[in-house]
Amino acid sequence: MKLVRSSTSFFKVLTLYKKWCMIKLIKDRKGEKMRRSSGIIMHISSLGEKYGIGTFGKEAYNFANFLNRAGQKYWQILPLGHTSYGDSPYQSFSAFAGNPYFIDFDLLHTEGLLQKEDYENRYYGNNPEYVDYAALFDERLEVLNIAYQNSKGKVDLTEFKKQQQFWLEDYALYMAIKEPEFLLQFNDYFPNLNKVILDINYRSVPAIIEHSNRLILCNKNRFNKVMVPHKTGTTKPVIINCKDDNEQADIIINKILELKGKKFPLENIAIIYRNNMQAYSLLESLINLSVPFKIRDSMPSLYNHWITKDLLAYFKLAQNLSDIEHCARVINKPARYISRDILKNLQQNNINLVTLVRQGSLEKWQQEALEQLIYHLQLLKTKPLKDGITFIKNVIGYNNYLIKYAEYRRLPLNNFMEIFNEIEASCQDFDDYEQWEENLRHVSESIQNNKNKYIKDAITLSTMHSAKGLEFDIVFIIDAVDEVIPHYKSTTVDEIEEERRLFYVAITRAKENLYIYIPKKRHGNNMEQSPFIEDMLFADITLNVGNKIRHKRYGSGIIKAIDDKSATVKFDKTGIITIDHKFCLKKNIIEIEE
Repeated sequence: MKLVRSSTSFFKVLTLYKKWCMIKLIKDRKGEKMRRSSGIIMHISSLGEKYGIGTFGKEAYNFANFLNRAGQKYWQILPLGHTSYGDSPYQSFSAFAGNPYFIDFDLLHTEGLLQKEDYENRYYGNNPEYVDYAALFDERLEVLNIAYQNSKGKVDLTEFKKQQQFWLEDYALYMAIKEPEFLLQFNDYFPNLNKVILDINYRSVPAIIEHSNRLILCNKNRFNKVMVPHKTGTTKPVIINCKDDNEQADIIINKILELKGKKFPLENIAIIYRNNMQAYSLLESLINLSVPFKIRDSMPSLYNHWITKDLLAYFKLAQNLSDIEHCARVINKPARYISRDILKNLQQNNINLVTLVRQGSLEKWQQEALEQLIYHLQLLKTKPLKDGITFIKNVIGYNNYLIKYAEYRRLPLNNFMEIFNEIEASCQDFDDYEQWEENLRHVSESIQNNKNKYIKDAITLSTMHSAKGLEFDIVFIIDAVDEVIPHYKSTTVDEIEEERRLFYVAITRAKENLYIYIPKKRHGNNMEQSPFIEDMLFADITLNVGNKIRHKRYGSGIIKAIDDKSATVKFDKTGIITIDHKFCLKKNIIEIEE
């Protein structure tokens, strides 16, 4: 069996490394008989993998052996390069470098470079049908760095560097230069080079550039560059405070319908968000209103998510206590300690939960748990959909199950609660679970169909990560609230600065009009405005001892002492007063006098 890459890079390697050429390859094959054969096209990322993406590990070898046994001759695996922004195999940083995501953790464990606890029980995504590249970026690269640190002194790369010198150094240099940390040390490595500062933004109107400069200036670990607008224009970013995420969605959809009615090109509109689950309610509205859209990232299907399947199983079991399939799914969610043998007995003898309890064959604690479940299912049967989901979560105990499951998997509970909240929000307009399930199925099919066809005039939905390099006349940024952007997992200074760069990317996608939405509630929970909003709105002015300032209440004064939190000022009329200088600057209470 042969591996085939649909990329010219294979021939580049032969040309540069083996000194072959296309003509020689053709001559070498001249006279060979072309036999009829068959094979399969499938990317490595599609292989079954419990750590978020397919790799060149055991599953790859198993699949190759399967194809061989099946009499197949070719496996077309598509480009394997190190993907850049957008994560497309056809957009790579290098024609030669392999994608680090395809490195197999279990093989690194076998080599002694990783321990199981280094890579197990991490969050690599929540749907096996999709690759969550944002999660891989956060988790897999961190694991590979652990392996690299463990490899020092154990792995000799001298021969590899020698063999791959025709591309490796340039690739390594490029990958290093594109990191902000390297730019800060650029002069240390290349002291005699002339620098050309590319500080002109040709995309956005002046007000967007002004806001983005204020934002990114708050990052300390950055190259000292202030962008200058090339365009003219008077439009300014609009920040909209909303009652909740539902009102946020309504405002955006109404604005889009207004633009659509005016024949505004939808391809010039984008909705940008921190993570892909945030867009679900907007996506549902776009589908129901027949507004064309295209999604830059893989969008997890609520219909196929295991939490959704669990909730539907409870509703269906409440309708039919003899439904063994759905009973088996949720009988131990939360734990009721019902064994597989008991479930097998139910199935083989075609008996329901009530009969099982009456038989008296269970332990006392098992019987009590099932009696309580039957009682709860009878109550669930009478409840409308929204109340029923709350009942399953809080009374039947599904919330406790999620807590225990998160602890067992050593994953943040928020990973699951975000999904549950999105599921809960998706049921708002439905009275019963059957209507809700049908709508989930419809949305899931629409998303899948959308992936398989090219739509020119369509709204773009994208995460901040995947929006890099794009531009639109109108940009809507949703959920500009704390713990979303910056993400709740980002706690260190470096992580916060990376989140701020993401927000910078999002706002600078807008050419003319930028709308930023701040819901006061999200999924029923109170939210705080993202700290990046203040960063963006107020300039970071540096005050020093000796500066003369004017205070709106105290008048003119001179700064006598200052630290990160407060400044001691001697005012002409009121004497020495200590003020919170950062708060005063942001609220325009003080200004510097010349």
